Amino acid sequence: MHMKYKTLLALLSVIALCIIIGSGFCTRNDVMLTDYQAADDILTMKVDVSDSMGYVRACSEKQDGDRLYVRFWSAFGGYSGSLGASDSFSIKVPDACREIYFCRSGNESDLVLSRDDAASGWKREPFGEDASMQVQANVQK
Repeated sequence: MHMKYKTLLALLSVIALCIIIGSGFCTRNDVMLTDYQAADDILTMKVDVSDSMGYVRACSEKQDGDRLYVRFWSAFGGYSGSLGASDSFSIKVPDACREIYFCRSGNESDLVLSRDDAASGWKREPFGEDASMQVQANVQK
């Protein structure tokens, strides 16, 4: 009987470890831009999540023509884990880039910033379901 408990404890430990580590390889589709600062070809973004649980740990970019798509990754530590969490990310923006999108679920993306030639910088776009600039994107995982 003692062996059954050891086996059960080992199995539960493996499951818990998989949840804690595995959560950090999931994408976050609810990231919002809270602030940004542009200097030369570097854009520093402050972000937050709209959900009450979880944090962001990393981002990755993919350029498609004049668009840059940014995908965010969950922090490690389970559903509300904060291991490796950050709310500030700096990305290199190519000169050809005119628009920056945050990736959402179902291959959708929200336009969050567009290049403002008149002001020689970036302009923040409406965000969320009411944004009129929502587009379908062919961003592969």
